[in-house]
Amino acid sequence: EPAIGLFHKELVQCVSAFVDKQPALVSSACQFLIKFWPTQWDGNSPKEVLFLHELEALLDHEDFANVIDDELVMQITKRLRVCLASDNSTVCERALIFWRNEVATNNLLGRSATSNEVVYSTAQPLLAHALTHWNKTVTVMAAHVVRKLLSGYESIVLSVAQESFLTKRDPE
Repeated sequence: EPAIGLFHKELVQCVSAFVDKQPALVSSACQFLIKFWPTQWDGNSPKEVLFLHELEALLDHEDFANVIDDELVMQITKRLRVCLASDNSTVCERALIFWRNEVATNNLLGRSATSNEVVYSTAQPLLAHALTHWNKTVTVMAAHVVRKLLSGYESIVLSVAQESFLTKRDPE
């Protein structure tokens, strides 16, 4: 476990307290997380899990949608997509747990300019893991998130499913 794990809970509480007092800090904190996010190639999945936890805590603020721009939403979505596509079950599970948080997901999906892009970007790894991930828990959790996205974005999810299926069936 990384050394940050020893004081991570307190760090998240501290950052959350600052963001509660000054909501404009959400954007800076998210940009900082994205800038220093460990990659899967670093082999530091415990740190990725901690970063996912902190990102969720930041996105869990009601003022989030008012203080960030569409570009940051897409950067966050890209990071979540990578984590959702991970073969590491711990990282993937933590990214899937993120989608249970109604406030956080509403903050990502509630922006009309980017909501379809967010769903489109995350649907492919979700569908893949719902069908083929080696870890049963990830498979079940991914299927649950797919059902959740289907309830509000059925046409996009079905489009991604069709594209994924056709790509695998017809490699041309």
